[in-house]
Amino acid sequence: WIHALMQERRNFIPQGWTKFYEFSFGDLRSGTGVVQLAMDTILARSGEGGEGKAADDARIDWSYIHGLMENSVYGGRIDNPFDLRVLRTYLNKYFNDAMVSGGRGVALIDGLEAPAP
Repeated sequence: WIHALMQERRNFIPQGWTKFYEFSFGDLRSGTGVVQLAMDTILARSGEGGEGKAADDARIDWSYIHGLMENSVYGGRIDNPFDLRVLRTYLNKYFNDAMVSGGRGVALIDGLEAPAP
């Protein structure tokens, strides 16, 4: 979803991005790898301690994911502060606990809810 947004905004220069950024399949693959690694780490941590494991150990470190996506995957190409602000907004909106909770009512955009798992 985030990669599609990043690509689509290029069609609306200068309203989307201030200039053309070349986001590639490699960015998609890297971003997917970052998220997959974070999820694998969470699953491994939550399975180590059995039933007595603290809930905080199974939490996702969103600042870690935001940082990698912002500084290396997508943000490494972005050189305009306003465009970087847009990227941060997207990361905060789409990479958070509500999006992965599986609950109903999480809006991807106005009028479109995330599907239930």
